[in-house]
Amino acid sequence: MRVIRHIGFILTERDTADESRWLPLARLILLAHLGVTLALAYNLNIWLDEAFTLDTTSRGLAYAFRRALDFELQPPLYFSLLSLWRQVDDSVFFARLPSVFAVAATIRLAASLARRYIKNLDQPVFVAFIALVAFNPFMIWAATEARLYAFVLLFSAVLLVTFHDGFLKEKVSRRAQILYALTATLALYTQYYIGFLLVANACALLASRRWRPLRNYVWLMCAVGVTFAPMLVTVISQVATHTRGYGDPLSIIESINVIYWRTQEYLLPVAWSPLYFWRRWLLRFGVVAFAALVWKRRRSLPSELRAVWVTALMLAASFVVVASRTPEALMQERHTAALFFPIILAVVSLVCVINKKAISAWLLLSALFYLTTLGITYAPVAKRGDWIRVATYLMAAEQPGQMILVFSASSALPLGYYYKGVNHLTPLHAGYEHGSDTSTPLDERQIGEALRSVSPDAEQVWLVTDWTCEGADAPVDCIRLKKYLFEQYHIESSRVFHHSEVTRLRRKRADE
Repeated sequence: MRVIRHIGFILTERDTADESRWLPLARLILLAHLGVTLALAYNLNIWLDEAFTLDTTSRGLAYAFRRALDFELQPPLYFSLLSLWRQVDDSVFFARLPSVFAVAATIRLAASLARRYIKNLDQPVFVAFIALVAFNPFMIWAATEARLYAFVLLFSAVLLVTFHDGFLKEKVSRRAQILYALTATLALYTQYYIGFLLVANACALLASRRWRPLRNYVWLMCAVGVTFAPMLVTVISQVATHTRGYGDPLSIIESINVIYWRTQEYLLPVAWSPLYFWRRWLLRFGVVAFAALVWKRRRSLPSELRAVWVTALMLAASFVVVASRTPEALMQERHTAALFFPIILAVVSLVCVINKKAISAWLLLSALFYLTTLGITYAPVAKRGDWIRVATYLMAAEQPGQMILVFSASSALPLGYYYKGVNHLTPLHAGYEHGSDTSTPLDERQIGEALRSVSPDAEQVWLVTDWTCEGADAPVDCIRLKKYLFEQYHIESSRVFHHSEVTRLRRKRADE
């Protein structure tokens, strides 16, 4: 019960008299965030990973548990709980609601993080910081995903708050320590990578020479390790499977570049290409300023600043090590979500130490990057593929007996969730399954045999291609497929959607 009361305390901390004047605006920010994310969660189409989630959680708790371990190659907690949640309603919107609410709770915790780790933050700027967390494109994205990343953000925020209260404060809280250990256990059963945050926090205590809290921390982590021990054999098997068939691991230099790119996207996400130039130089200047500040004020930096920077650097270093042993496809922006809050807190706290006025400039600059990215990303009101509109178009224009070809197979799964027409979707190219290498290109003979085996006499064919067929980097399979079809069929119509295209073809006559 004490731990539960501590959770309530964190989420409902009393505001100071000065802060209370800004409380209505902070609540308005949270309501605005919820309005945006609820609308997007309701209207956006699913993509491949969300289609996997819907399948994994569609057949009961036992199936979700096994599928999480064997196919998703993830810990089972998120998928098991979501399978229970979806027994009430199996819609996409309902499956996304836990993510919406988890991110909303995370925004509330962002206020607690700011109070603890960012010193000398004026109240108007404090509210602006909460607004930027609420409308950071990565937070908006996580809230609209039927995946586990919203909970990674939530758990990482809880861990940072309780780490401060339980190990960094002069008078540590035993309840916060217990809550930290409980959260760490839940986090590890949600995503393995969040374990790196636990190691990074230990390094922060070591760097701060907090010997007694460090001793308590080690004992608590031993208890967490015991609770996680049943998963160790599964984790070893999953790692072996997850790294097979996705390409070669990165070099150490490439790994550093990948993680540095991830931190840039968390801090200043770019969807409008002219901003890439400014971001590059702004962050380079920031790295130099950071090094100079640390050297100049190395003896007088606040303990919270040192702790959060050590945490961020050690966490980033952990991801660099993993990236150097993992193909890049398995180290995407979403996979390193545990890095989000340490990086945000480290940079904002550093800017505050440099100059109080500098934080206002930083927040305004961030707003420019955030708003342009959100506007460009969500202007189509669709995720990649735009499968709702594609399915609606196909069902309105198709005729019975027509063949619908989908390149690639990975796009046939989310499209099939919306397509309920009279024909069948025929995936082309093997796509992929976890741990199996199916990337060998098909030649024209294999393509022809595949099409004839499905519908040898089809006069009309629909071809649905996704973003992998766009531009000069289109895979060999797609180029060969189009070449084969355009030799055998006329193009009757073509319609472009958001990162997808639907083409209607008619077979050429013998004399053509």
